[in-house]
Amino acid sequence: MQIYRMHRSARAAGDYTGAMLAGGRWNPIGTPMLYAAQHLSLACIEILVHLDKSQLPRGYVWSKTDLHETPALLGFEGVGDVVSCQAVGHSWVSAVNQLAVQVPSVIIPEEFNILLNPRHTGMGVSYGAILGAFGSIRACSSPNRRPSRRRAAVLLLIN
Repeated sequence: MQIYRMHRSARAAGDYTGAMLAGGRWNPIGTPMLYAAQHLSLACIEILVHLDKSQLPRGYVWSKTDLHETPALLGFEGVGDVVSCQAVGHSWVSAVNQLAVQVPSVIIPEEFNILLNPRHTGMGVSYGAILGAFGSIRACSSPNRRPSRRRAAVLLLIN
């Protein structure tokens, strides 16, 4: 299964510092977690919804990797209660039993985000492979703009 991750170009694809510092739907502050998506378009939308309309989403790139198998669905009661989602996510990360799990997107419930556990022994990061032209998120969100010619050399590998 291929998964996609949007991240700032100044950070490595496997850098989970932002999620640890700010927390997210599936992790409370202090819990390491990497967020990815089953589609590049969903990864892009998941970033865009957190930005103010006046913000220009500059400096974002995308990376992709292959998981050896399709992750299981994380068991939970509902995505509406962030505190309970964070508790489930924290328990999942702490158990260190699985490298990845699927959770439904709150934005597009028919599609899935993929949570990666940085504490799992199967997690690894490699850099140097060029996947192609990595544009800014603005190129993803504006079909009339030509993509940036910038190239990024980041590949997230899962062992």
